[in-house]
Amino acid sequence: MVLDYLVYTPARHDTKYVVTKTTRNLDDINVFLNRFANAVHAYKRGIFVPAKADWWGCSQKYCGYWDMCPYAKRPKLIQITQQVPA
Repeated sequence: MVLDYLVYTPARHDTKYVVTKTTRNLDDINVFLNRFANAVHAYKRGIFVPAKADWWGCSQKYCGYWDMCPYAKRPKLIQITQQVPA
């Protein structure tokens, strides 16, 4: 796999062409295929896979599934059923 970059250096006003190469083996490809199959399965079944708790996209402003997602970060309402001794 090859990634091509054009890197601009503002101090010297240069543009550099940088090539980054990597190799993948059959194990890497199988990991990708397993993850992809899992994502397709979750999508077809309507399964919500929770995002990381600190991810910016898990918010009412940015997520279109916020209202129905069981993993959304919502404030918890707590009802106190017993009186706390003083």
